[in-house]
Amino acid sequence: MTQSNITALQSVLNYISDSRDGYNKAAETVDRTGFKTVFAARAQERAAMAARLEANIRAAGAAPDTDGTLLGAAHRGFMDVAAVFQNNEKAAVELIDDGEERLREKVDETLESGDLTGQDRIMLEGIKRELAADCRIIERMEDSVD
Repeated sequence: MTQSNITALQSVLNYISDSRDGYNKAAETVDRTGFKTVFAARAQERAAMAARLEANIRAAGAAPDTDGTLLGAAHRGFMDVAAVFQNNEKAAVELIDDGEERLREKVDETLESGDLTGQDRIMLEGIKRELAADCRIIERMEDSVD
């Protein structure tokens, strides 16, 4: 595995860590039990995605970094502020949707980069399919809070 492959996986791992933390924060922020359940389930899915990426990074002899990005941390902080001034569910769903869009873009960018081994490409294509399915769930949630 090349250094560019490790760097590509690490970058996606940071975005997935942001997503996991965002879903956990959203689950804390909302009042509706159904939303809490969906957000908590998505957080668990992101943790599983992160574990797969971490395993591949370790297998390459590198140490994974799961701290996420500064933008992700700022995004979660904004969720706290937004929840104070508007409908918790609407704010949480909108912020989750924004973060998930960035994650999907990062995965697409990484797949297009040519920096991945065959095994890592297959893993990331599977993650992309999972993200697409979750996107449809978030879209339905958005419709329910508008």
